[in-house]
Amino acid sequence: MREMKKELLTVGVVLVMTTSLFAAAVDVNAIGDKENNRSWPPSHYDVAFLPRVNVVHLDDSNFSTQYHFLAGIPMSVFHYSGTVYQSLLISDDIDNPADKTTDYMVDDWAAYLDDWGGAQHINFIGEISDTKKNEILSTYNVSWEQVSNITGDPVSVANQIALHDWKSSDTVVIAPYVTAPSEGDIESISNAAVIASLYNAPLLFTHTSSLSSETLNVIDKLNAVSAILVEVNDSMDAAINSQLQSAGVSVSDDLTSETMVVSKIRSVTGRSTLCAILRNWQNLPASLSGARYGGYVLFLPDSITAMAERTKDIIENMRLSYYKLEKPEKLPDGYKSGEETIAQNFYNWLDTVGGNDSDDLETVITFSTQPYYDSTNGFSVTFDRAISGDPSDLTNPGAVTGRMPLHYLGNIALANRDGMYRATIFSNPRPYHVTLAMNAYEVWHAVGTGVDKWGENHVVNEIFGYPYRGWCTDNGNFPWQDIHNNTPDLSPILPPGPGDGPDCDPGQFASFNEFYEAHFHSGAYAGSGSHPAQPSVPNIGFVSDINAGSAFLYFSCHGGGTSIAVRDTDNGVAQDPSDMVPWGDDYWPSTDGRVYDGSGGGSYSQTDLDADLNNVHGSMTAYNACMMANGKMNEVLLEHGGSASFGSYTSVSFVGSGWWWNLFVHLITHENYTIGEAATYATARVAELYTPGANNGPGNVDDTLQYVVYGDPNVHFVQPDWTSPEPLAINVNYGGHQPDKPPHSFIVTINPDEIPIGVTSTVQVNVKDADTLLPLIANVSISGWGVSDGGQTNAGGNASFVITPPYGENLTLTVEKEDYDTYEGIITVTGGLALSGTITASVPSLGVQGVLAPSIEGMINGTSPTSSFTLAAKGCGIDMSVNTTTGSASMMVTPASVGTVHAALLKGGYHVMPQDISVLVLHLGISYSPPSLVVNQEQTVNVTVNCTESGTLIEGATVTISGCGMNETNVTDANGMTRLTVTPLVNGYATITVQRSGFADEETSILVTKANMTVETIGEMQVNQQLPVTVYVNNSFTGEPIDNATVSISGCGIGITNYVETGSLADGEHSYFDVIVGDGATYLSGNLVWDGSADIDMKLYDPNGNLVDSSTSTTPGEFVEATNPEAGTWQIDVYSYSGSTPSFTLNITIEYGAGVSGVTENGSVTLVIQPTSTGTMVVTAAKIGYNNGGTTINVVTGSTGNMEGIVTDSTTTAPLENVT
Repeated sequence: MREMKKELLTVGVVLVMTTSLFAAAVDVNAIGDKENNRSWPPSHYDVAFLPRVNVVHLDDSNFSTQYHFLAGIPMSVFHYSGTVYQSLLISDDIDNPADKTTDYMVDDWAAYLDDWGGAQHINFIGEISDTKKNEILSTYNVSWEQVSNITGDPVSVANQIALHDWKSSDTVVIAPYVTAPSEGDIESISNAAVIASLYNAPLLFTHTSSLSSETLNVIDKLNAVSAILVEVNDSMDAAINSQLQSAGVSVSDDLTSETMVVSKIRSVTGRSTLCAILRNWQNLPASLSGARYGGYVLFLPDSITAMAERTKDIIENMRLSYYKLEKPEKLPDGYKSGEETIAQNFYNWLDTVGGNDSDDLETVITFSTQPYYDSTNGFSVTFDRAISGDPSDLTNPGAVTGRMPLHYLGNIALANRDGMYRATIFSNPRPYHVTLAMNAYEVWHAVGTGVDKWGENHVVNEIFGYPYRGWCTDNGNFPWQDIHNNTPDLSPILPPGPGDGPDCDPGQFASFNEFYEAHFHSGAYAGSGSHPAQPSVPNIGFVSDINAGSAFLYFSCHGGGTSIAVRDTDNGVAQDPSDMVPWGDDYWPSTDGRVYDGSGGGSYSQTDLDADLNNVHGSMTAYNACMMANGKMNEVLLEHGGSASFGSYTSVSFVGSGWWWNLFVHLITHENYTIGEAATYATARVAELYTPGANNGPGNVDDTLQYVVYGDPNVHFVQPDWTSPEPLAINVNYGGHQPDKPPHSFIVTINPDEIPIGVTSTVQVNVKDADTLLPLIANVSISGWGVSDGGQTNAGGNASFVITPPYGENLTLTVEKEDYDTYEGIITVTGGLALSGTITASVPSLGVQGVLAPSIEGMINGTSPTSSFTLAAKGCGIDMSVNTTTGSASMMVTPASVGTVHAALLKGGYHVMPQDISVLVLHLGISYSPPSLVVNQEQTVNVTVNCTESGTLIEGATVTISGCGMNETNVTDANGMTRLTVTPLVNGYATITVQRSGFADEETSILVTKANMTVETIGEMQVNQQLPVTVYVNNSFTGEPIDNATVSISGCGIGITNYVETGSLADGEHSYFDVIVGDGATYLSGNLVWDGSADIDMKLYDPNGNLVDSSTSTTPGEFVEATNPEAGTWQIDVYSYSGSTPSFTLNITIEYGAGVSGVTENGSVTLVIQPTSTGTMVVTAAKIGYNNGGTTINVVTGSTGNMEGIVTDSTTTAPLENVT
């Protein structure tokens, strides 16, 4: 790879990125757990939904409205105890005839909530017209009593939101309010919104000189003890710090640079997620996505923008084919170097801000229109493709990328839709329906011709995949039933290896068919009848099919950026007119393995798509067609309520692109990959990468594939076991954040607040409005284990209660009134004796101690040295008590929900002895030995299962080991243990799954490795002495001899191997030659000559796929070489840059130090060797399924000609005596 200079870059675009990093001391109750667990695909935050609507007036001529939106982000998206809580945060851009994106999102959120009782509350923020308010109220069927109106300047609006949504907050986040913000100010306020969401804290704004008294009052009411200041330009005066300190609030962080902001956010999330923008206002959707995923918002350097445009120009100046390519086409060297320059400069810049993750792929979401929307401010998607990473090499630079390509208002709607896809997809009438529109597609690409740089022997078939046996006489050369009986598989996925295929390769219909309802519709509009592949499905056309509800629309056809070549009328499955194989006949639908053009001359444009689509309710569209990132087909789908679209900005090939899409669909439907992760994986496995140090060899690379994800790359495609998620309550306190907190609060006086045990006392309560100080009529209750009383205050705000508490305890006094925040206070009951004892909980049927489980009968036991007492329990649907005179009591209980059961031992004249018992959804912990398994060896795996919450060993759990050729099951005994005897067939990671009624299913991975080989032979011999040397090769795991292992001895001499390869090349064609290099080689070369005037080039790759040398002259003759080449399989790629040649000759030379080799039989092989110099000879053994083994032989100078050796038994390897 060409080396590029590092350069510092100026700032000018905003991006979102994600990876892993480090931990910091933060409030885990506020922000929950880190998202990344260093696995692939990585884990993601759980998300829950709240049934409310937040609408903000936005006007890009009034910058204050931007502050209003940002202040609304942490109220709408917040992190708490490892879960993201989200509700709709949308602009008031409804009824816009030019752009229905916002309307479609508003409608789909309403459709989702309607299944669960509708929206519970609406917040209107800013100056929203009554007309729009009434329309939104009508859409959500919400009355004005369920509405909050928040207006004012940005400082006031933020303060109102803080008191509206939070009962209390340990932390507040503060950012500067300026009327003419710089880029640094925009980054400050945007990232402040993200940090506030991560901390479940309110976002406050301040003038740069000082905090207002109103804001200080808000901080006091929230009982905040710490503040995070976000001021990238260091723009806020020191006086603000002094004001906070005087108010008893410490400044935990003062973030005055981009680097500090990035470090802070990454320390919380454990990932590096960049939300990138080019221009102001796109920071609003970027901040919303940043809050959802824990991403930092930055402007991208202007220099990178310019590089992307220059690279785009190179592509635009090419003569690209509208027709899908018969074979991959070489792109100009200038294009590749342009993409490499973009990637190198991006990662140079990313290093300077601390966003580069050396251990994982980042996630980068770019919020910007494309140049054909805005020639001045647009940003080419060549950037997205340039930085695409490699999931098989997480330590190398590279990212998971996605593009939010709409106007900022449209991107706000899209960020909502994709961030809440888990819920909004259920606005789709048919969320499990898939539409396949195929007019030019691959149906059989022969084994061995190469489509995959990671694996071998794959078959590309976009309908069937390649089911067991494929097209063979056993199934009549028509594997329709086989695809139903033998579902697709990609094992292993990471790391992929040779031989993984083709019996169960994926395909579009093959992967979707297992779990989804997949229908073929070859044309835009209705045809007649139905296709025999789906006789009950009328040929209604893909337009009607997607408008009726479809989660995924796949096009495989020719394209041209602004249109695709599909049939005008639908006939189900398109075929070539010249190769009309009847349904069910051999090799249907095409005997030559490819439908080249089944469109019948039809064409469908982006204008047609825009006119035909209604709200598509979160559908995705995939274009396996040429140049579909060069028009507006992707954006049209998103503007009509789509969640994502995918297209390449260059021509694509039948084979490479077909395999890319087969991989993509299988990963999102079977392997829990997000759409961005699946696209990144498919690109790395099939196409060329441009990031620094990217591994692009030695397998076949399809240069043509430049696919881009339009939409949020973090979206998981709808899964067959998903159901519409029930929204959670909004009147619940989520760590101080109560989204439906009433607007008013009380001042309550209790006199006295301490009373003696067993004595009748009068308690006076006075209630006032906290703002007006006027007395209130309110409901008052006093509750405890021994007291339950209640009443109402009079017009003077007073109530009186006469109580005689039997137990020493803290009584809870509660005050409630409509539109007022509930007040809870304490009355302490003093005196009494101490009551000792224990309270325990268990779930006998599960063998679990210390906790209870919802909907499963459990037991609560109480004991005390005091023989007579009462055991009582309440909470989670339980309210029971049991009396005893024996010093022991128990009760059987069945909690109705998760939460806390409050239990206690009670006795008159004594203090209450309380004990809280957790009610949890129980989880299984898994431990196993040995830590790894060995291929082709029978081994016993010992598995122990316990309850994660209590540590109890679990009997009766079903344990299954699957993958790597294994599928064994057993059940745990009374000690929580079981043993499984297994024999793995391939290396990789197998899965241990544990299931038990009453517990959530759990799984973990166990590594399966190849066995090592031990190699033994003589330890020493003399120079110039010719001797037969026997080498013994054994399995290090079992000690058994290994047959058919290739043994080579090299070094201490001179030897040369020469051989010749020949072939011919058509224009643009590649020929690949494997070169086996043994140990001790000192030199490798390839010399190429050919007939004719073609321009032939050559590349040399080492066994790790690294490019070592290349020869690209324009004159006849090419030469590549490597000094001291490592042992293994090298590869020489001979390819025609232009023209064709009837024949070429490749002369290959390998120079050794006296190398010889042979193959073991009964675990040994004898080789005759004669070293010609002193030193060390290397002995190596190699066999598929084993790790290479080796040893050495010392070559010494000797005068007597004598030598010593070890003779061993070939079976036991024990030394033998008295052998001549």
